[in-house]
Amino acid sequence: MTIPSPEHSEETFYLIDRDGFRRVPRIINARDGRRGFAIHPTGKGNDTSAAHFTADLKTLVQEVVMNGKGVRTRAKGGPKEGQQNTLYLSGSSIRGYWLHPDYLDWVKGGVQPEAPVRMASASSLASPAAGKAVKALAPTMPPALEVSMPRAQTQAAASQTFPATPRFFRTIESINFADHCCQGNGSIGAGSFSIDDLTMAREGSKRLRFSPLGNRPEHPLIALVGITPGGQIEKFAEYLSTMDLPAAASKAAFAGAQTVIKQILSAHGLAQHIGLTLQGDLNDNHDILTTSIVKCCLMVDENYKFKAPDIASSPAARNCATTRLVKELSSYPTLKWVVIFGDPGWDALHELQLGNKSIINTLLELGLKVVKLPHFAQNFQQRELYTLSDEQAQRVIAEKPEWAKFAPAAARMRDAVFKAMATAV
Repeated sequence: MTIPSPEHSEETFYLIDRDGFRRVPRIINARDGRRGFAIHPTGKGNDTSAAHFTADLKTLVQEVVMNGKGVRTRAKGGPKEGQQNTLYLSGSSIRGYWLHPDYLDWVKGGVQPEAPVRMASASSLASPAAGKAVKALAPTMPPALEVSMPRAQTQAAASQTFPATPRFFRTIESINFADHCCQGNGSIGAGSFSIDDLTMAREGSKRLRFSPLGNRPEHPLIALVGITPGGQIEKFAEYLSTMDLPAAASKAAFAGAQTVIKQILSAHGLAQHIGLTLQGDLNDNHDILTTSIVKCCLMVDENYKFKAPDIASSPAARNCATTRLVKELSSYPTLKWVVIFGDPGWDALHELQLGNKSIINTLLELGLKVVKLPHFAQNFQQRELYTLSDEQAQRVIAEKPEWAKFAPAAARMRDAVFKAMATAV
């Protein structure tokens, strides 16, 4: 269903810059007569001809949050008031976004929204849009995607300013990175720390930051493997204020994405075939190992999104994605299946080598079944098509022909899973 929009999306959705001010997507009129929110592919932020236009708010939100597209915005408040440019959620100038809680189902499995941020001026606090935004979420707690947040009282909240995302965290214990990480270099003491204090390696624009997320089951049947912790490093940092490191590292793994991951694993009977039950926290499931190709958080230009060549060009990340990964997976005699989420991780396993063999071949020679599944926070069209049968997918494409380009990859993953399930371990 199309959700019509006004001239801007401020009452429903906006980006939040590093200074804590709003960057609001706006309807624009292109010279060629097209009109709507201008959605730009990566690397084409200044090329209007490469953009597609939509007046549908749901499409706007999902393209920006789930698919990593850019959108033309205008700054609301702060030193860059009125500035217009194309911004990406993964960009270095953007720290997050706000989404009205009525529409959180649009971004299930994606990056979590934040609380509403400061208004541009005192007069804007009195506007209907401001009242709606302030009332929508508790002012200091970013909502979990699977939880309905309580609504604050409009009058009390209207006089309150919303602080920027905290840049400092606290830990209840001193942590020596080398005790928990193959690339360990450095430490933090009990008390206050920042994300940058977790940096173990600096390689040009790349940063490898301590966050060895994942659980430690004794006898797992399947490994769920992300590419790197990404934004979950901040959840890890938050949990350190009340938990020891192993508990925080386990709880933060795949934080905010478990509902979608369970849907992906359930599709086509894969979980049932393996013998998995998917109730509760996946990190507490004794049959599931949660980990990443690069165990700690690799950031490029202070962004969480990157591709396989970024791993290959980082000595620290490359060692983690080869020697450490193979050692971890081969240390579990009961392990039978390895699930890789998304193209970057899959490409890395094929491109990186240990000795004279690719990582994917090394794992296959260990007798592991290695399959690629759709990423839980990117390309929602591919995810949805993957979960369907061929016949169901064709019906969806007939209704949404723009989804056709996502069908071949979804079908290949579906076929590979059926083939793996048909082959004895």
